[in-house]
Amino acid sequence: MICSKCGQECADGLKFCTNCGAELVEIEVVETTEMVTGTVIEGKAEVVAEEKITTEVAIIEEAKETKENEKKKAKKEKAVKTDADEKKPFGKGKLVLACVAILLLIFIPAVLLSGDDSYMKRSKDAIQNITEDDGTYYVRFADGESMKLDDSDVTSEVYSMDRSAVCYFNEDDELVIIKDREVIRTGIDEAYGVRVSNEGKTVAYFSDYELASYDNTLYGGLGSIAVGTLNLYYIKNGETLEIAEEAVINSAVLSPNGETVAYVAEYDASDDFKGFYSVKGKEPVEVGKEKRVFAIADKGAYVYYSDDDRIYAQKKRKEEEKLASDLYNVNVFMNADHTEMLFWSDEKTYATVKAGEKKKVAGEQLNYAILENDAVTDAIYLSTEQRGTITVNYTGLDTFKEKLYYSNYNSEIFYMLKKFEAEKIASNVSDYAVADNGESIVYIYGSDIIKATRFAKGGEKTKLLNNADAYRIYADGKLKHIYFLNWEDELCYVKGKKGKRIADDVTTATVSADGSYCYYVVEGEEFCFSKNGGKEKELLTVDEGYVKCEFDLDDLGEEAISPEKVLVKVKEDDTITYYLMDGKKMKEFYSYEVSVIDEFFDYDDYSDFYDSMFDY
Repeated sequence: MICSKCGQECADGLKFCTNCGAELVEIEVVETTEMVTGTVIEGKAEVVAEEKITTEVAIIEEAKETKENEKKKAKKEKAVKTDADEKKPFGKGKLVLACVAILLLIFIPAVLLSGDDSYMKRSKDAIQNITEDDGTYYVRFADGESMKLDDSDVTSEVYSMDRSAVCYFNEDDELVIIKDREVIRTGIDEAYGVRVSNEGKTVAYFSDYELASYDNTLYGGLGSIAVGTLNLYYIKNGETLEIAEEAVINSAVLSPNGETVAYVAEYDASDDFKGFYSVKGKEPVEVGKEKRVFAIADKGAYVYYSDDDRIYAQKKRKEEEKLASDLYNVNVFMNADHTEMLFWSDEKTYATVKAGEKKKVAGEQLNYAILENDAVTDAIYLSTEQRGTITVNYTGLDTFKEKLYYSNYNSEIFYMLKKFEAEKIASNVSDYAVADNGESIVYIYGSDIIKATRFAKGGEKTKLLNNADAYRIYADGKLKHIYFLNWEDELCYVKGKKGKRIADDVTTATVSADGSYCYYVVEGEEFCFSKNGGKEKELLTVDEGYVKCEFDLDDLGEEAISPEKVLVKVKEDDTITYYLMDGKKMKEFYSYEVSVIDEFFDYDDYSDFYDSMFDY
């Protein structure tokens, strides 16, 4: 046989060329010269040009000529590289590695350029939030940039998990999408139950809203439920695809890329409905009576659903796997491509991989994965009248293996081994900080500060500070700069085997991404910083108000914290201003006037009052 790529003559029966490795294909000698035209569908190649069918001899001659040309080109490139190597301070091998590194920097998205690339991260282009300033709306991005919107009203924002896309309704009730810093006006003026796929590619929504009556078997008599037509909107090309009519609004569940959608339909009674899913708009697949899908992989490869008190997993069109029973409120954790799921049952944690048999991974509940600041997570809550609530937590992890987890039971930290067995690393942990590469963690145990590594071996522990009396810890992504607050509200820096005191009466603190700056607030009014554990330096003082540089979800709502820069909140008089920190520089992000409700209900005063109730 003759290789059609390089012209090498190979023995009959071989599958691959012994010279270039290309797949060997038997070439039929065709002696006709008739014209070939036409189109072959369903993924096969299209023949669109009118060409004469060549003979085997012509193909071989062309391959030989190509081989000679490639040899000449390679010889010329070798000479150029040799000359370049002699001029460079490093050899040919290092030059190749440098070229590979440059290509990786070019083609790997910025979202993957931090230490641990095993989970979905928030990029600099991520949408922080949409805010209103004196009647004008702005979309804010994680890099500190803002974009003015032409709409005079923005309501009901829905974000993708990676924060690359957001949907909202404007003053005309039109569904508007922002993706890649572009405002997309869909022209859709009737949309309900909107969801955005995790990767920000597809939007699911319902139209033709109506109330349908059903037999309320729980309370007797008739009830009503909202139904409509389920549609998919593809953000990239603006195409709309109708999936099903009279589907239950808010029942839509999207796969990670959004091309597969599950839903509930045929709702005749509170205990009589059916679950379905559709792949790329194809004929819906029935999951079963009284079975509702709560998570699904792309192309419907793995389907996860529940009935009245059980949860199941099913590999595409295979026999279902019963995972747990006697459940009312279900809490599950999905990895990025939905090939793995963790769930709680009987106060234990189980895993299923590729919709297979469940495996116990821990004798207690692993409440959440310990992720870095730039990791993105999301959750949806699916409620039914008599089936409780299913909480689906999207982690963005490529796999649950070789990751750290926290359990509320005894405040424990676990590490998931490759065999899906959780190894306990520490107990009675009051606070912790994890490295960006996920390979080390510092935590507070009692009054000591401990560093742990080599998790697969049970955790190799080093005591950094003894009797630090710490309750809150802050660190950079490499765990090089470690600060902590002790019970006397002193901010300290871990230096050698001692804790160096930086400031007194500190209320909140945070550390910059590289760890060189620790920003903190003294008595709620003075905003200061310490560089590399150095002396206190003041940046700002407010007379009537407060400063915060550490937030919780209740404080920020749906806002995402920038992974690159520290966000600072300053309330002064009747204005709240957010700043992004760049070293000692405070760049104003956005501001707004405090509403009457915010002024009346001061969260800080309430927090102080709440805490005082537990002072003994």
